[in-house]
Amino acid sequence: MRVLLVKPGSQWLARIVGPDIGLGYLATQIRNTGHTVKILDCLKEKIDPKGIKKEIQEYQPEVVGFKSYTMDLPWVKEASLAVKAINPRIVTLVGGPHPSGDPGHTLRYLKEIDFAFRGEAEVGLPMLLHSISHNSSPKLEEVPSLCYRVGEEIEEIKVNKQSFVQDLDTIGMPAWDLIDPRGYRNFTRAWGNGGAYIPISFTRGCPFNCTFCATRLINGNGFRKRGIGHILAELNLLYHEYGVRNLSIADDNLTLDKNYLMEVCRAINEANISFRWDFPNGVRVTTLDEELLHRLETTGWGSICVAIESGSQRILDHMGKKITLKEIRDGVHLIKKTTKMEILGFFILGYPEETLEDIRATIKFALDLPLDMVTFFYFSPHPGTEIHRQLVEKYPEKFDNIDWTTFQYVRPTFPPPNMSGEQFERLVRGAYLRFYLRPRVILRILRRRRYQQTKLATIIIRFIKRMWYLFFER
Repeated sequence: MRVLLVKPGSQWLARIVGPDIGLGYLATQIRNTGHTVKILDCLKEKIDPKGIKKEIQEYQPEVVGFKSYTMDLPWVKEASLAVKAINPRIVTLVGGPHPSGDPGHTLRYLKEIDFAFRGEAEVGLPMLLHSISHNSSPKLEEVPSLCYRVGEEIEEIKVNKQSFVQDLDTIGMPAWDLIDPRGYRNFTRAWGNGGAYIPISFTRGCPFNCTFCATRLINGNGFRKRGIGHILAELNLLYHEYGVRNLSIADDNLTLDKNYLMEVCRAINEANISFRWDFPNGVRVTTLDEELLHRLETTGWGSICVAIESGSQRILDHMGKKITLKEIRDGVHLIKKTTKMEILGFFILGYPEETLEDIRATIKFALDLPLDMVTFFYFSPHPGTEIHRQLVEKYPEKFDNIDWTTFQYVRPTFPPPNMSGEQFERLVRGAYLRFYLRPRVILRILRRRRYQQTKLATIIIRFIKRMWYLFFER
């Protein structure tokens, strides 16, 4: 069978253009079971939902699978209609964060989608393809993580039990030839390691249960690790075959097991392959100590993102973060004292329980910490999370006709009570101004080693672009 895996081209703000290793892992499983597969990155290729028709007509797939975040839903809806218009017999699938959080809504909203997967699909997808291609077993109810419709007069959504890959080495590595990093070299970033976003994953799963986070819905609560030899094989491939020198860790909890990460770093250093690394997903500062930070920096980590979220202890407790403001403050100061890493702090503004005083406390906390950069995310109630459940119960009418494209962190999805979206945006923009327009922050950015090697004009242009994005494009 010919399978086409599609990364939507939704032009939501702050979306990073880079290889999709999630689809890359699925492509490897599809190949291993004897099928042909192609990955179409519509964001990189600037293909809109109607433009997918050309790809369908040329490749003639029998199965088309879409990856969907919540903000991608309208794009996937239009694209799936285009697929079925060309050939109604094409089997359509969807997976990713939104189906993992609310598979029932996904299949009710995306009428042209035949099946959905909840969470990891490396086990279930090959089983479904075998069932489709041979018109035989396994039965649909036997396929792990599969979601599908049953019944005719009264449609019911069946959601099978999730399955998580316990031995990550058994699924191989992403099909890098289908997501060739060399095709992304022009999509550089002004933060992190400064290069193109080339992700890699060492671990999966999150043992924490933050109310706003959907990670556990996708990868479960169990923390699983790849073998070090398996990681080195992929790193050597990326280094020698694809010329990759910048890598971003896509894991949510890489620093959770200090001994494991220390061994990974030691093995990388001994392998004599050098990368510039960054943590774009944020780390938990209570997992860090001087020894680990030194090892990370000597292995090439030049920047680190810290998941702070709030400057209010009351809000941190409601979020289920299980961390104190003192622990956050001590952790950030430890990074600054121990290393020369660029520190980016993540904050969430507009969390439902927040008051104006809580928001101001968060902004003040950001200003007081020795951070090089900050991102103030607008709160988004992602389907499947505990805070989403609470809000649906409290404000059901607000979710009846919600604009799914606003679920992108950089636009107000759910403004605080007694505050309009416009007022909230002004508040967040003011926070950015207060942080970035301080002389010590500007000087700190200019002193960074990677900026010292850059022409002053280029630095100024980057700064202007960032300010333009923050205040005019959001």
